[in-house]
Amino acid sequence: MSVMIATGRAATQGMLFRDAGASVTHLAVDGRLAGLLAVTDPIQVTTADAIHTLHASGLRIGPPGTA
Repeated sequence: MSVMIATGRAATQGMLFRDAGASVTHLAVDGRLAGLLAVTDPIQVTTADAIHTLHASGLRIGPPGTA
């Protein structure tokens, strides 16, 4: 099965979603673009405390060499 790559308006909208911090998935039906799915997960007020708790328990979070 071949899938066509999004061009034009869908590609532009996908870039706008990514620039706004979203992860974008292209949805296809029968090999044709049917839509975009943009998902965001904003940082919460409690994020810093949660990461501190995880670090205190010995877990390191982040790309290798950064946490």
